[in-house]
This record gives sequence, C-alpha cells and structure tokens, in this order.
Amino acid sequence: MPRLLIIAGVNGSGKSTLYNQMEKVMKVGTKINADDIAKSLGDFNDRNIQFKAGKKAIKLFNDCITSKIDFNFETTLSGKNIFRKIEIAKANGYIIDIIYIAIDKETSKLRISNRVLKGGHNISSKDVERRYDKSINNFTDNIDMFNNVYFYENEDSKHKLIFCIEENKIKYIENHSPKWIERKFNINKLLSKFER
Repeated sequence: MPRLLIIAGVNGSGKSTLYNQMEKVMKVGTKINADDIAKSLGDFNDRNIQFKAGKKAIKLFNDCITSKIDFNFETTLSGKNIFRKIEIAKANGYIIDIIYIAIDKETSKLRISNRVLKGGHNISSKDVERRYDKSINNFTDNIDMFNNVYFYENEDSKHKLIFCIEENKIKYIENHSPKWIERKFNINKLLSKFER
C-alpha cells in the first residue's frame, strides 16, 4: 500500500530539520512543499509566486495520488483543508503516518525570529497566535484518523519521542514528558482511546 507521511507542528517546531534528517536515512517518498516550490520560482514573499507554488503543489499531490506513489508534506495542521487531502489519500488506499512535533508558543516565535535573521521566511506573531491552538486541537481531535502516530517534543532541538502509536496500539510512552506537554495535549486522555 502507498504511504502518505505528514510532518506536522506549529511554525518553527523543526519540521524541515527532522525531514532533512529522515531523508538521509530512509525513503520518505516524493516531497510536496509549497514553500520550497515558491523559493524555486522566485521571491518567496511575492503573493503571485506563492499562488503559483500552491497550484504546483496541488498538481503534484494529485499526480502522486493518481500514480499511487509514496509522498510526504509538512503542515502546521491549523486548517481544515489538510483533512480533505488526508481523506482523499485514505480513499485511494494510502496508509497515513503523522509525525507531530510540539513546541511552546513562545519558542515558536523565537525560532521564527532567528530564522528571519538568517534570511529565512517570516511568520507574523499574529499568525502564530492564530494557528497555535488550532494546530494542537486539530491534532488531538483527529488523532484516530492516522494509521501511525509519532509525537515528538522539540523544545531543545533534539526531537524527543513522547509517544508512538502504530495501528491503534500504543507502542511507546515516555514516562517523564515535560509538564507543559501533559497540560497542553492532555496526553493521558489523548491516549486513553488506544490499546496498550
């Protein structure tokens, strides 16, 4: 069966960093990243470029589905459109894997500021505020939509695995996860619907 790998988390959580590490050691399929496409077309901040990149990303998504090839993408998971894509992939026989990377809201803002200083793209604090809780809620509300879930905490840039679910069974739980993770994600309640 073909696979869709979703690397999710708020802006600045370390999605691209983790992807780049994974790509070196395993097959992750075709990468669909509108940001990368926009950069290849010209000025990332140009709205026309972003629009063209978005259209190319949609075409690439459709091509992958039609060809039934493995693919992956990054997302903040803060919108609803992403779930339509997941439903399309599932309807076409895809196994859906998600890696969700959690960081604190203030860490997100700080990392974005540091990225901008290094020439990277900016995300406004207003957008971070708007997306942060939506991302968490969309993840926790839809966790049973995924075949396999790998949940990481990345406050110290080390991508620490907190829990892992494979085919509705909990395969791993970190005994000493940070208190803010427990509080924000309500881990015990979140995992209560899965077999141990």
